[in-house]
Amino acid sequence: GRPRRANEAWRAWGLRTGMRLVFTSLLLAAFAPAVAGVASVGLSQKAASDPKLLPLPVVKHFKKPGEGYSKGSPLYKKEQVLQDYDFAAEPRHHKHEALPASNTIKCVSVLVTMFFVAYGALFLVQTLNRFGFKLDAEERSLSHAAHSLFFAPMLCTLFLAARMRAVQLAKGHSPMEFDLPAWWMKWAEILAVVSNVVITMASYAGSSVMGEDWDDILRRRSGGRSTGRFLLTIRRLATLVLYVCFGLVCAGACTMSPPPEIWEPGTGPEVSPALSCTIFLASVYFGVYLCLAAAKNINESGLLGEPVRFSQLQKAFHCGASTLSFAPMLCCLFISVRMRALQMDPVSGNPQEWVQACFYAASASVALQSALSILASAIGANKDGADVSKAPVFHTIQDTKTAVVEGVRLLLMGGLFTWVGAILIGLFLMKPDPESPTAQAVPIMPTSLICVAVLSCLFFGVYLLLWVGSLPSDEQDGEKSVAGAQDALGFCPMIAVVYMCVMIRSLQLSHGYGAPQDWVQIAEVVGTCAIVILWASRALSDTDSVRHQYCTAMRYASLLALYICIAMVMGGFYGMTPSNVAGSSGETSHGHSQTGDDAMGIGDGSVLF
Repeated sequence: GRPRRANEAWRAWGLRTGMRLVFTSLLLAAFAPAVAGVASVGLSQKAASDPKLLPLPVVKHFKKPGEGYSKGSPLYKKEQVLQDYDFAAEPRHHKHEALPASNTIKCVSVLVTMFFVAYGALFLVQTLNRFGFKLDAEERSLSHAAHSLFFAPMLCTLFLAARMRAVQLAKGHSPMEFDLPAWWMKWAEILAVVSNVVITMASYAGSSVMGEDWDDILRRRSGGRSTGRFLLTIRRLATLVLYVCFGLVCAGACTMSPPPEIWEPGTGPEVSPALSCTIFLASVYFGVYLCLAAAKNINESGLLGEPVRFSQLQKAFHCGASTLSFAPMLCCLFISVRMRALQMDPVSGNPQEWVQACFYAASASVALQSALSILASAIGANKDGADVSKAPVFHTIQDTKTAVVEGVRLLLMGGLFTWVGAILIGLFLMKPDPESPTAQAVPIMPTSLICVAVLSCLFFGVYLLLWVGSLPSDEQDGEKSVAGAQDALGFCPMIAVVYMCVMIRSLQLSHGYGAPQDWVQIAEVVGTCAIVILWASRALSDTDSVRHQYCTAMRYASLLALYICIAMVMGGFYGMTPSNVAGSSGETSHGHSQTGDDAMGIGDGSVLF
């Protein structure tokens, strides 16, 4: 019994000692801030009475009575920058001339115009062929030219994201006043656009002159005619310049430094999650396509054996590239949410934290799907020819590794749709901080951003319907519906880019509180409805003669309406002036009077240009 009593005594002593230590630590944690505060106050008072104890930096300002700071004073440069922004006076658009379009907006407008001109010409030639005109060669050439512009949507989103970073650092002023972005970054954007033009023209000329597919010209590098070899060299050089310019734009956007005239050293805002995710997805996008081009050249040169039509390496990177079709539209969604957040808070302009987390999760999901598709093709997990862009059919899977790969891909795709839905919900639930002085000046959701949100819902919603099997179950009709739906969705990212460009330009000309012309906003709404009808007409078309005729008529009518609306929007963009921007007479496009902070453009999108 004695050892037992001794153990119980030691146990009781240990319990009491542990409780004492816990109470002591709690008391120290409770009184430590108070002790530190008293000590800091005592030190500050002692330092005030004895300056030698804690030497404080002394800043001297030189100021003339009634004239502001003198040259050489630390605040002289800031005063020179801000002297043109008399926020207490009348709205700025009455005092300033219209700012020229930024380099980014010019480059994006060229890419957008070239994209829709190429596809519009292809649509016209295809229509003429259906009516009996023999234009097969022209249709083939235009088809190659249009498909060579697959880099354009991602380039546009990258340019817009970099521009928004420059505007954020300019703190509501024009970035051109601070040479933002850097001159080499501007030239990189220009050369990237020129490279796209050269690639498109080389593709068109190659198909027109050689009279065969551009892929055949690539495979006949050694035996082709001199014209084909010349066009091949031009296209490869232009592609190399495009990749170099892409890298420069990404580096410039990440390393852009805050202007010292308006930011204290070390106080500039960090790179936003929207820009980080856009650069990440663009890097993955261009990287996979670069690997695909390298695999094609390796196969054609015979470095890994006898050249074949499609090597295993080509198939692997082609599967990876097919899963990146979500990236451009996802970046457009990121940028639209960022634009709305900047309306709420012109300085930081970040959405809710959970929306930012969804940015990263969606970007990681797309990148992991691409990597998984490449790995699955390399190890033969999709050797039966399964399309990685469709939902897995587990009852047709025979081996274990294919089932594992398809299961992981299913989880990633389900997560992607979940994150996108959360981002869209966050876009419409976003509200300004009630304690912010700009809380009452934030307008309702702009028409352009609403249209971008609708296009995002359509784009990802259609793919979600394809995944859950909500489209026709008949195999042949289902494949036709899927192909038609995917063709119609190809326009969504570029249309979203057009809408965002027009909104940015209108905010620039109105100094932050205007909107595109009323008829341009109507064209945006009608164009968005047209793309919805275009998808529905292609998805619902079948072999039934009457139904097929109705769907064909709807398809042509919606395509015609879409191109007319895009032409109107681009016409409004090029013809936009401070006098014809909606809300330029002192009212916003929503009818709210511009007074106080609202007249200053604060919280009303002034930082978006």
